[in-house]
Amino acid sequence: YEAQRDNLVGSHIGETEKKTEELIAKAHGGVLFIDEAYRLNVKDSEKDFGKEAINSLMKAMTVKGKVIVLAGYPVEMEEFTAVNPGIKRRITYEFVFDNYNEDDLAQILDLQVRH
Repeated sequence: YEAQRDNLVGSHIGETEKKTEELIAKAHGGVLFIDEAYRLNVKDSEKDFGKEAINSLMKAMTVKGKVIVLAGYPVEMEEFTAVNPGIKRRITYEFVFDNYNEDDLAQILDLQVRH
């Protein structure tokens, strides 16, 4: 299952936890991929419900059978994981992918075609 902030964060009290836990349940036994996960944390906002989604995800990250992928740009993800030290401790693997320009992609395609 793929999700973004809008799929996890509600607009009123109680909605965020429900939305997040429903997505986590649907993904049980599979993968929950959260694109731009850093968007769950809105800086300097006490009224944002994104922190509730983060707390629900952190709880789910300790349950066996759950694979949660938090994706985003490296700098933004570092800021995101600094919000709560518990997030970083629950991340088992971290992958950083290189940015490829058009020439790099053409070279990769060329190598793939030749083999």
